[in-house]
Amino acid sequence: MKSLNLFVLFTLFLLLLSNGIIAQNVGIGTATPEYNLDVNGTTQTDYLQPGLKSAPYEFLRIGNPGDFWGGIMKNINSATYGDGDDLVFFTYDHRDIVLRPGNGDVFIQPNGTGRVGIGTKTPTAKLDVNGTIAWGSAGASLTANQGAAIELRGTGTPFVDFSNDASIDYDARIILLGDDRLTVQGAEFNVLNTLSATRVKVTTTGYPDYVFKADYDLKTLEEVAHHIQTKGHLPGVPSEKEIVENGLDLNDQSIWQMEKIEELFLHSIELNKQVKELLETNEKLEERIEQLENQ
Repeated sequence: MKSLNLFVLFTLFLLLLSNGIIAQNVGIGTATPEYNLDVNGTTQTDYLQPGLKSAPYEFLRIGNPGDFWGGIMKNINSATYGDGDDLVFFTYDHRDIVLRPGNGDVFIQPNGTGRVGIGTKTPTAKLDVNGTIAWGSAGASLTANQGAAIELRGTGTPFVDFSNDASIDYDARIILLGDDRLTVQGAEFNVLNTLSATRVKVTTTGYPDYVFKADYDLKTLEEVAHHIQTKGHLPGVPSEKEIVENGLDLNDQSIWQMEKIEELFLHSIELNKQVKELLETNEKLEERIEQLENQ
């Protein structure tokens, strides 16, 4: 009964204080209160109603009247602090908002259709960033230059890894080498449409200069003709069926095309010798005929 009476008296006291009937400050845990209610210690409550209640927001501030640091706000419909119906954490001046867990993690976990927007109040994805994303200390960034861009910078070797599983290693890597060559490592590079280029450089371990060596087995034209008649393609060249099934290797194509060109030159040189010999023989025959006619 005694505690109930004290509670009633305390409640009455707060009512008188809030209506300006009593001008003194109230101190709990302090004999020298500086504010209407000054608590030196820990308080516990199930519900906290903001003291400033005026549209378009209600908020609690942290600090003192001469130097407020920030606060927490119930934003009703202010476009400055969101799009309405928001819970807002804010600071004054250039103070930061820091999330600093001990050994735990920081989670942002929107439920249902919830989204996280950075630089936008109308996110269209789980994470929607209107601006540049930077990471590391070498200047790597995702930017909105010309619509969208990924930029990897630094003094090291920039690369992008791709993996078909959850392991740390990669199945394919796009890497910029020190000589400014962009290469693909660990996988084949397939283009499922037209590939256009000003120049294409194909590396190889050899080229058909062996055709001009004395021990090269140069097929006669008769042998080539027989091969075409029986196989339907030149010797040393894949058939149409093989190319359709397996594709065309540009390096191999370049080698066997040059091989056939060099073989053609050898045959042309041989035919040119034979033509010269025939012309010389023909010239001698004409001279002999002319002598016989003049006798």
